[in-house]
Amino acid sequence: MLDRELWSTRLIPIAVVLAAACDQEAPVLVRVEIVTPAERGIEVDDAPPVLKPAEAVLDLARLGPTRWGALLAVRPSAVVTVAAAGTCVESVPSEVLTGQRSPARIVLDPLFSIDGERDQVGFGRRFTVEAKPMCPEAEREAVEWRVVGDEIAGLAVAADGRTVSGTMPSFEEATGGSASPGIVPISPRTRGTRALRARVLGADGGVLFEREISIHAAARATGLPSVAIGARTYLGGEGWSVLRGPLETHAIIEPRGAGISTFVPDLAGRYVLADGAGGGLAIAAGSHAATPLDCGRRGCHRVAASTIRSSAMTTVGARFFESAAYAPACALSCHAAGEPGVSDGGAVDTAIALGWSFPARGGEGAWDALPRELRRLAGVGCTACHGPGAIPPPSASTRILRSDVCAVCHDAPPRYGHVLAWRASRLSRADETAGSRERPECARCHTTAGFLLSVAGTGRSDVLAPPAEPAGGITCAACHASHGHGSGVRLLRRPPLPALVANVATMLVEDPSRTCLPCHTPDPDRDLPTASAVALLIGRGGLGQAGEGLVLDAPHARLERGCLACHGTGAVGGVERGAGHAFLVDPGVCDACHERPIADRSAELAARATDLAGTLARRGLARPTLASSLAGAPTTDLARARYDVALVLLDRGAWAHAGPAAFALLDRAEALTH
Repeated sequence: MLDRELWSTRLIPIAVVLAAACDQEAPVLVRVEIVTPAERGIEVDDAPPVLKPAEAVLDLARLGPTRWGALLAVRPSAVVTVAAAGTCVESVPSEVLTGQRSPARIVLDPLFSIDGERDQVGFGRRFTVEAKPMCPEAEREAVEWRVVGDEIAGLAVAADGRTVSGTMPSFEEATGGSASPGIVPISPRTRGTRALRARVLGADGGVLFEREISIHAAARATGLPSVAIGARTYLGGEGWSVLRGPLETHAIIEPRGAGISTFVPDLAGRYVLADGAGGGLAIAAGSHAATPLDCGRRGCHRVAASTIRSSAMTTVGARFFESAAYAPACALSCHAAGEPGVSDGGAVDTAIALGWSFPARGGEGAWDALPRELRRLAGVGCTACHGPGAIPPPSASTRILRSDVCAVCHDAPPRYGHVLAWRASRLSRADETAGSRERPECARCHTTAGFLLSVAGTGRSDVLAPPAEPAGGITCAACHASHGHGSGVRLLRRPPLPALVANVATMLVEDPSRTCLPCHTPDPDRDLPTASAVALLIGRGGLGQAGEGLVLDAPHARLERGCLACHGTGAVGGVERGAGHAFLVDPGVCDACHERPIADRSAELAARATDLAGTLARRGLARPTLASSLAGAPTTDLARARYDVALVLLDRGAWAHAGPAAFALLDRAEALTH
């Protein structure tokens, strides 16, 4: 590359003299800024533009997303053209080459502009997308459309390919069922997405233009009553109406089928809705860009605001922008505030308003290059989870604990199947019975709020309380601390260790199994265990005779990753990441340590434990159940025997967890009953 100072101070004067002697035009230096196309605030292609004649280009450097700077040495009468991948060809105006126009800025248009509503079409509604030619050379080309992924009902393409239309999936087809009353949570899996790829082929068969677009029936929604202006919110139930709203609002309820309506807030503020069954709903609407992020002010959320600054969630945007291995533009739907394609004041919406485009590739310095307004939004901050309207009042605080909040990003199979896998687990149904929610000793492990209050030691009892109705069992928030209290990039909680394992050398006390311990370890201060798996795994917890604690062989306690060494191996169909959240066990995982065939004595173990429980019942002790545990450690040999039988009987996986230890417990219990 020629040194610019050398060129301007030495070579240009020489060139002028030589040109004059030959009666030719003297070359001049011209600086040109080139703007390459962006689509909806995102850089389409990060390949550099091509200038012709190539020998006229002295320097070509990136100035920012979609912006390039070129230094040219050309004669004033030369013809200089500029183009990039998939763009129209532009000529540098002659007045730029002669110095009559400055600054010189060339804006490249894409061969085709793809227009049409693509983000909130509506379930079961028709969509139409148009490919508009942006220059004469595109006029003569035809567009080819291909469906990507799921088929599109009623697909129709014009002869020249300029328009394509189809029907979005119905609400039932997309979500898998009917909607419960209130705001309908919508994840990437349930938003009714269809995809198309547009291709323009040249005369030689080469691809001149190629673009994949996604069309969504609905915008994602957490289900919280804090929504964005302009986002179409779906409501389950009949007879919805707007009772009150901000002055001058024109927001209305629009029925969209049996049991489904939509509501689009048009102004910031509080809306009060009512349904035909007499239910009410207060919704706060706002803009991500306009919502003040002063959550840490005195008397509010100071601790959360302090810890979240270094949280792996809050900083994920910066990490993506600073790494050349990632494409920031592809991560904006989940690693930034707002919904791309919706005018909600989110990161993409704000970028469009600023005339800024996010880069196609990250790299060192990319984060600092973002305008301040975008650095505020390009991360998972408060409004990304709590919504841009307002944090729900204390009476509704448990809603933030539902998996629906996390599902807007982590329920996107096949790549992100965390929530889908979790829904297949028993954890997702842990609070389905009234007793599991109403009894404090049950709610502590069967509800997320109860777990956080009594086990993990977070929250305030006057704000966070186990719900009266099912809220989704043990959800993401039980194991993961999004406010930065958790460890590592997975934000895993590290609750206090139960007394039984506090001084035991076991991999269970390390991540990721530590969160499992509080609910799967028996309490020695109760007459029956409410959990037993950990006692069997570590070979501790059996009572035996008075003053005699049992210590049994426990090889599984040394397994790396603890519980997840087995409970993270089961397959979940169509999931690339997050399959372990189903906590299923692949039977083949035993093959690494045990010779086949393994004598499965599970049925024998269960039968023997049941017989012993019957014997104890005939001796005057009630059969052990999870719901019959009372405060106070067992005081008699028979009561201790019943405790040990319960350790085996109440663990459905007793044989797999520690078969020999389980049989040893029954041997001791049998000896005490005779």
